[in-house]
Amino acid sequence: MHVHLPNILTFLRLVLAPALIIFLIIDKTDSAKFLGMFVFIVIIATDFFDGYLARKFNNVSNFGKVFDPIADKMIIILLLCFFLGNYLNSADDLLICIVLMLIIAREILVSGLREFLGPKGKELRVTVLAKWKTFNQSVMIVILFLDQVYNYSDELVKNAIYLFCVLTFLITWYTGIGYIKNALFSSK
Repeated sequence: MHVHLPNILTFLRLVLAPALIIFLIIDKTDSAKFLGMFVFIVIIATDFFDGYLARKFNNVSNFGKVFDPIADKMIIILLLCFFLGNYLNSADDLLICIVLMLIIAREILVSGLREFLGPKGKELRVTVLAKWKTFNQSVMIVILFLDQVYNYSDELVKNAIYLFCVLTFLITWYTGIGYIKNALFSSK
């Protein structure tokens, strides 16, 4: 069996995602969160490179088609759950908690739609806007890491964080509604 570099990168993301969360749960220090942010950025970079390499060298595989989106969802959902747990302790961050829960719900819903359509030989193709959604979610996660490390209390900074989280929520659900429409149309 020939192992392709894009598949290795995808597998690496599948392993690093839960390992990162376990590390962040065990070590609650600010330095651990800062290191976690760096590891997250590396994980996201490998997501870009595995897809780029697979297309450039015509190494698109069934493994990659199935597990690349799973790896993407896994890191995003696990980190959003981690942040949700951290923000639940503060009544001031109720908006962030609601946004995170709704983003997690959308990610699970779209994953379920993919699973539902798969046996029917149908797929939900990733749109350009969905790639922007993933980029926004990644930036939001970096912002949340920074908020956790520096514990911003300035009202202007907090409002900017809230605004970015809400914008990310809107993009996330806009693309989710598009997937739901496509799923309903293609499942008939």
